[in-house]
Amino acid sequence: MVENYQFIGTKMENVTFHLGGTLGGFILNKYILIRLNQRRLYLIVNSKVYLAFRIAVGKRTTPTPKGVFRILNKAVNPGGVFGTRWMGFYRGYGIHGTNNPSSIG
Repeated sequence: MVENYQFIGTKMENVTFHLGGTLGGFILNKYILIRLNQRRLYLIVNSKVYLAFRIAVGKRTTPTPKGVFRILNKAVNPGGVFGTRWMGFYRGYGIHGTNNPSSIG
């Protein structure tokens, strides 16, 4: 699957993480796009899908925040249910691995 992303939308059903480029323009060099309704995470590089992953999303009691964010911190082997990687982005929320692969997708 290759999609061309010419504009970074701020539609409230998506979550976008800026990883490079300029925030002032519509096209960034590199960013993460999460499509919550598709349960997919995309790494977009130069306006094209570079990688795509199936994901799980937040629970009803702790839903995934929607909007445009920056990665604030990263950790390797954070422990517990978070698998081997953590990228924190908002008030204790983060993109992370899992110790339960069957929960993905």
